Amino acid sequence: MIDPDQYLSGTRHEIPTKSQTAPGSPNGNTSAQAVGSRFANAAGQARDAISNRADNAAAMAGEAADFVQDTTLSIRDAVQDAIERQPFTAVVVAAGLGLFAGFLFARR
Repeated sequence: MIDPDQYLSGTRHEIPTKSQTAPGSPNGNTSAQAVGSRFANAAGQARDAISNRADNAAAMAGEAADFVQDTTLSIRDAVQDAIERQPFTAVVVAAGLGLFAGFLFARR
């Protein structure tokens, strides 16, 4: 089978001329039929390559989403544990961040 990547990498393929695929050739195709058949094959291979790339992209997106979800859950658990262990410190940090944001976005 032909490697689909060669169709996506811009590799140029030669189309047979009329003298190369003349009527009465061993496969019985006229030149128009031979060219049409080659285009149909190339289109099918391109469609398969695009489908494979889309499947790979979807799989990678799913893995990335799982990673982000796992990371978010672990950060949430760490923050929750810190708040439960040191509630006063958590309130002071939250107040400090609130004041900082207020000064940062205050209208002048």
